[in-house]
Amino acid sequence: METDVRRAADGTLVMLHDATVDRTTDGTGKLSELTLADLQKLRLRSDEGGAQAPLTDQRVVTLDQMLARSKGHILLNLDVKDAIYVQVVDAVARAGMQHQVIVKAEAGIATPPLAAMLPFDKVYFFPILINAHGNADLAAIATAQTRNAHPAAFELPKMSAAQLPALVAVSKAHNVRLMVNSLWEGFIAGYGGDADAERDPDKVWGRLYRDGVSIIQTDAPEALLRYRATLEKR
Repeated sequence: METDVRRAADGTLVMLHDATVDRTTDGTGKLSELTLADLQKLRLRSDEGGAQAPLTDQRVVTLDQMLARSKGHILLNLDVKDAIYVQVVDAVARAGMQHQVIVKAEAGIATPPLAAMLPFDKVYFFPILINAHGNADLAAIATAQTRNAHPAAFELPKMSAAQLPALVAVSKAHNVRLMVNSLWEGFIAGYGGDADAERDPDKVWGRLYRDGVSIIQTDAPEALLRYRATLEKR
């Protein structure tokens, strides 16, 4: 499960996507100016949030609470929104979940091999390959991230399909898996996204798998699991 981590005003690590609480709760203000006590007074809104979204009886969750509930059950993909990687990985280590949590950070052509550096060497680490203008040499970035380092996977950005074969070659050469999002319209041009996959899973998820992608992030996990079960029977 992908989820987001930020730091509140008192240093508590909490699970919240936005820098403010306006969209996802019945409160207002910057998260960085609110303490955990302030946050615990708020109620979360349903679905994508927004002023018209119904309020729930759920409260903002801390990272420690999320780790405790998840331990032994699911893999967590933590999107760390602030410069709090050390604190996040420390919390993961205290919970004994180093092998149940993914941490990610962006990597460009000049970025040193992050998987060999503290604190990323303590958890499953995925460099997110930067493709800001759509024409980055992603295979070169991936190769640079394997120098004296072994990331668990590369997270692929929005990219053209023509860039995939070179990345697959790097993946195989260094035994590093490839992860891609099939959210929305999908991150690899021409492959399709979740809506397409729910209509024809083999055309989207099957094609990704056959072409070298072995980790898929989706908002349709039940459908992906059903499709994977059909592959296991073949």
